[in-house]
Amino acid sequence: CPNSAVDAIISGVNIGNDTDTVATMVGAISGAFHGVEAFPADYLTTVDRMNHFDLAQLARQIAG
Repeated sequence: CPNSAVDAIISGVNIGNDTDTVATMVGAISGAFHGVEAFPADYLTTVDRMNHFDLAQLARQIAG
């Protein structure tokens, strides 16, 4: 799924074995490669609302 971070994560979940770890790593790599824009805004809003964790802000801080 080279053009879709979301499809890549879904594939990671469905691959079997340690799916949460695989999907997490796929998401991290996809985010690093494609940027935060690769993820739908509602996904980012949900992560922030549920975990009080603003991924877009963290990405900006890491990028400098």
